[in-house]
Order: sequence, then structure tokens, then C-alpha cells
Amino acid sequence: MRLKILVGTIAVAVVLAGVTALYAADRYVAYLFEREDPGCVADSAVEIDRLTRIVVPVLPQQGRSQVDGDSGCAPPESGPSIAVHVDGASVRQLTGRFRSTGWSPVSAARVAEETVEGDILVAGVEKHAGDHLVEVFVTKMARHPDTVLVTAWFG
Repeated sequence: MRLKILVGTIAVAVVLAGVTALYAADRYVAYLFEREDPGCVADSAVEIDRLTRIVVPVLPQQGRSQVDGDSGCAPPESGPSIAVHVDGASVRQLTGRFRSTGWSPVSAARVAEETVEGDILVAGVEKHAGDHLVEVFVTKMARHPDTVLVTAWFG
């Protein structure tokens, strides 16, 4: 009887150790695949700077936040992008500033792709900068009615 209890206890311990090891291995593999590639981050820093130099001069200095750059290197990789909040501006004003400097409006279908629930108004413009197409989307969000979000990335 004691032998059966001992064998049963050992079997339960082995099963628990195996489950714990599998869980730890699964978490480690997930960690490896979710972290950003350092080479990608370094390359995207240059592209974020380039986007900033192209987009930010068009925006008004009054009410403009600092540029928030995203490497886009975390899975799924999406490429570098920037975001800037502009207080006290309208979507029409900001897209007008871009259009007056040679930017073209993007298609309604493209705007629809970038519109998410909670957006009141979204407009987009694009322009070729060297060998890249730069896309800029200007969004008025319901949760921040006095602020316009400007996002940009290479298309």
C-alpha cells in the first residue's frame, strides 16, 4: 500500500514538473518571437528621423506635441512611423497645410482602411519623398475632441 502511494506521489510530481517545464519553454519561445530585432530598431531610427524632417515642418508649432516615433519592429513588423498630437487644430486646417505644400489626398478606400472605431474624422495625404511614398493621416478622435492626431509612415 505504501509503495502505491509512493509511486503515485512520484508520478504526480513528474507530471507537475513536466507541465511546468513545458509552460516555461512556451513563455520563453513567445518572448523570443515578441522582442524587437536590435538591427531593425537601429535602421528604423534613421527612418523615423527622416519622417520627422518631412512631416513636422508642415505642422503648426502652436499646440504641437513632441514626435512619438515607433520602430514598428515588434511582431508583426509594420515599419517605422511617427505620431504627433496637435491641439486646437482641425482636420481640414492640417490637411490644407499639407495640400498647400504639394501633398495629394489619398483615396477614400485608403482612408477607410486606416479608420478605426472611435474616430470622428480621418483624412489622408501622400507625397513622394525620394524613392519612398510618405502617407500622413490626420484623425479627430471622439475621446480627445480638441486634439488632432497626425500619423505618418512610408507607404
